[in-house]
Amino acid sequence: MTFPSLLVTPQWLSEHLEDPQLVVIDCRFSLANPQQGQQEYEVGHIPGAFYLHLNEDLSSPVQTHGGRHPLPDPETLAAKLSQLGVKSGETLVVAYDNSRMAFASRCWWLLRYLGHEQV
Repeated sequence: MTFPSLLVTPQWLSEHLEDPQLVVIDCRFSLANPQQGQQEYEVGHIPGAFYLHLNEDLSSPVQTHGGRHPLPDPETLAAKLSQLGVKSGETLVVAYDNSRMAFASRCWWLLRYLGHEQV
């Protein structure tokens, strides 16, 4: 199974939700209310999707330098992704959010940064 492009349609995703090589990641988040994304996930999400929190999973703790959302430790993120079933070179990953703030794009970039191209 391969992605038709970098973006997939809801129809494509619906047709592939049962594929064991697919991992769906919900990246919803609100800068004004950091728990909102998790709460929205708990209310409803794409079947089988996992939730990754911007502050807890897709960033490292804020320190003196590195900005508001420093890059996460690569080994920690890789271990988390492995727990979700992401296998390098095998798993297709679909990341989504519900805002203009690019949280799913951050997840996409981080996966690519780690060498996972099928996202």
